[in-house]
Parts: sequence; structure tokens; C-alpha cells
Amino acid sequence: MHKRQNQTGFTIVELLIVIVVIGVLAGIVFVQYVNAVDRAKMAVLADGITSYIKVLDLYNVYKGSYPVTQGNYRQYVCLGESSDFGTQDGWWQDFCGTLGQTTLQRVWVDSTFNSQLKQYVARVPSVKYDTTILSSNINSRSPQYYGTATGGQIDYVLKGDKTCPIGSKYTINFSVIYTGCHVVVGQGINGDGAIDHTKGLEGVTAW
Repeated sequence: MHKRQNQTGFTIVELLIVIVVIGVLAGIVFVQYVNAVDRAKMAVLADGITSYIKVLDLYNVYKGSYPVTQGNYRQYVCLGESSDFGTQDGWWQDFCGTLGQTTLQRVWVDSTFNSQLKQYVARVPSVKYDTTILSSNINSRSPQYYGTATGGQIDYVLKGDKTCPIGSKYTINFSVIYTGCHVVVGQGINGDGAIDHTKGLEGVTAW
């Protein structure tokens, strides 16, 4: 009488189960990784904006007023230096956003504004967006600033329905949902400490 040989290895069903479990675990890890990266980027963005506010407040301490922006459209200027805004990914040099669909509604780096701030810091903070956060089709790769003597307002946009890492939130509904964020600097644009909802993408109606 022959003895049965001991069977070794896995059956096809067992292998399929292992593959499915590994796939599920990999999916969970990937989602957690993406969320962690996104949270880190948001933290960097918030830190950059906070740094800008400190520089603007410092300017106000020494000058008795905030720098008044003279941007190409609606007085908005890009937050950052020319070196932050190159031509990669099809962007124009020194260009950080559009508040509408025409050439006149584009927002650019303002060297005069940066020179005013550099009286008190060696380099203005860099708060350029990472392209994985932004929506490119509404043309924004950096927070933008509208400044008056009493203060100002920083506006920026995130793709999807997100929580603003700094500032107050409003929702923009185009073909997809975007989260707009307002941050008041000093006493704000109008000197009342409030957000001006007619400014930034929230105030854009001609799309």
C-alpha cells in the first residue's frame, strides 16, 4: 500500500485570496499616503501665507500703513518673486493667475510691491502652489494679494471641496467644484476688518 505524499504549496483559490488582500491593503496605504502628502502641502501653503502676513504687518509697523498694490487687474499681485514663476508647464514668466478670461484680467509679479517688502526682509516668502493642489484651468498657481493702506486680502483657490488651511472658505462652482479662500490682512481692503466678497474669483461673474 502506497503512502500519500504530503502536498506542499498553495492552491489557486488561496493565491487569489492573498492577491486580493494585498491589493486591498495597498489601496488603503496609497490613499493614506496621498492624504498625508496633501495635508503636508496644505501646511506649507498656510505657513507661507502666515509668513507673508507677518512681513506685511512689519511693514505697517514701520510705515504706519500697508503697501498699496497696483496690479494689472483689480489691484491684485502675485505673492512671490519672479524666480518663483517660471515658464514650466506652459505658464508665462512672472504670471500667477487670471481673474477672468481676457488678457487684462491676468495677475503678475509686482517688483515694486516686492521691493517695498524687501526693506524689512531679505527675500519675500515663497507661497507658490504645487500643481497637484491647483486647478490649472482657472489659471491660479499662487495666492494673490489686494492691498490698501488699511490692510488687504489674500485670495487663493484649491481644487475640490476642501477646508482652507488658513482663512475663510467659499465654494466656486464651474464644471467642477473649487474651494476659494479669503484671508484678511490688517483691517482689510475697506478698513473694517471684514472680507470683501466682491474681490478675487468670488467676485468674478464674466466667465
